Amino acid sequence: MIYNLTNYYNVVTSQFGVLAQNPEEYYGVNVALPFLSHIISELEAQFSEMSVLSAKMMNLIQSVLCTTEELPSLDDVVAMYNEDLPSPDLMRQELFRWKNKFAGTDKSQLPSTAPKAKSVTWTCFRIFSPS
Repeated sequence: MIYNLTNYYNVVTSQFGVLAQNPEEYYGVNVALPFLSHIISELEAQFSEMSVLSAKMMNLIQSVLCTTEELPSLDDVVAMYNEDLPSPDLMRQELFRWKNKFAGTDKSQLPSTAPKAKSVTWTCFRIFSPS
């Protein structure tokens, strides 16, 4: 069965005084835009805090960490992962040690992406931790 949207459009516009020139415009103004606006606001509310935290976590990548003068503040990240960290109070000290470990390395040799940084981190963990 094929529906005639033009008849529906004419009824709706005459009853409710909707300002639209054709059915496509009516749909865009009254259905699509409010729906997309709602989806966007929900996504912003859900992911805005996580986006800020992920950007702060980029400071843990060796190429970024070694180019900064001061240690980055990761208090928000530590607060979020507090239950997962073995010693959250020592995060600043560990970050200082991590930066010093790579201080003498040529900048082009430092990992510049999260997967490469994870690979180096895992290698260091296996070397320095007891079996």
